[in-house]
Amino acid sequence: MMTSLMLHRCPTVPSACRGGDCIHQPPTRSVNVEDSWAGRFWARTGCNFGGSGYGRCVTGDCGNKLHCNETEVMSLATVAEITLAGFGGKDYYDVSFLSGFNVPVQMKPSSGREHQLFRCGTAGCKKNLNPACPKNLQVRKGNEIVACRDACSVSKEDKDCCRGRFSNEEECQSKLVNARQIHLQNNLGYTVWIGILAHQGKQTLDNGGFTLYAGGRRNVNMPDNWGGYFWARTGCNFDDSGHGRCATGDCGGKLHCTAGHMPPASLAEFNFELIKGLDIYCVSLINGFNVAIQIKPSNGRGYQRRCGTAGCVNNLNPSCPNNLQVRKGNEIVACDNACYALNTDTDCCQGDLSPVEKCQSSDTTEHFKRNCPNACTYASDDTSCNFICENTDYDIIFG
Repeated sequence: MMTSLMLHRCPTVPSACRGGDCIHQPPTRSVNVEDSWAGRFWARTGCNFGGSGYGRCVTGDCGNKLHCNETEVMSLATVAEITLAGFGGKDYYDVSFLSGFNVPVQMKPSSGREHQLFRCGTAGCKKNLNPACPKNLQVRKGNEIVACRDACSVSKEDKDCCRGRFSNEEECQSKLVNARQIHLQNNLGYTVWIGILAHQGKQTLDNGGFTLYAGGRRNVNMPDNWGGYFWARTGCNFDDSGHGRCATGDCGGKLHCTAGHMPPASLAEFNFELIKGLDIYCVSLINGFNVAIQIKPSNGRGYQRRCGTAGCVNNLNPSCPNNLQVRKGNEIVACDNACYALNTDTDCCQGDLSPVEKCQSSDTTEHFKRNCPNACTYASDDTSCNFICENTDYDIIFG
């Protein structure tokens, strides 16, 4: 008896070599195998073979050959594994990222009955994980991310390789590339340019920034252990090369931020899994205010205190004290932080007031605190403005 396996190539995936051949157009090929066959299929990309069948692939290479054999190990590839007529005469199949990820792969049974203990359905995923791959796992060809390495091969650490005390099933927990999502919503009624800056050693998300039109919504994927800032830039004008200036929140004259913002700007700050797997987040007005901003957890549990909405919906610009106003023409476009504008010990918590216990809200920072009690407004304000959640996605709402 023979079983027929049909291989499909998604039109958005480049021509790829599998097993011992290449799939170009048409993007479908059937392979007949014995009923008791077991093995793996994977897509190789960026291949160049000579007439003798020798060459190289950027991802999924198997010994520099077009025709792979069982002794040659491939890497950097999404793998479809199948065992036909295995234990109890059942077929077992899965899609594995243990050797890394290069292209989306799905396995779908054409027909068959559901086993009472296992699913008979679609394995794998159709999402491209490369754009959100952590920086230390990225495999690039020029400027393109062509694959995402498995964490074990890079770090060699027990927790990533499920060794040592992480060898049992409970301790061996996979860290998904796209473990979290931030949903950004622009309710301001005008276009803003989002700035993103990761903490040192963390992955840069979405090239550091993008345009978000009035009423627009965009999702940003990130690893579970990410930390960094989001903010809205206003009054920007960029050329085709991504260079220009913003009236508020500018980050070195670039659309894609590689450095911090120029105050004043309202900040949304995150530290995922900072302490015992818990997220700490806040809206900070310590560097001033330009637009109203809120952080709302999509779901998740609190930890000994609030797991709720940080920030505020109030526009502080119209009531900004005269000595803190930032204007563009006749319009107040931002409200400066007192330290940056006035540079006094009281406002900057410096000199004799530098110890945390002596740093208090000043008359000028009180304007922020009174109107936005759920935002951080001065250096030692952490206890009243930090929120703690676990295992959730978040909405950032501007306006």
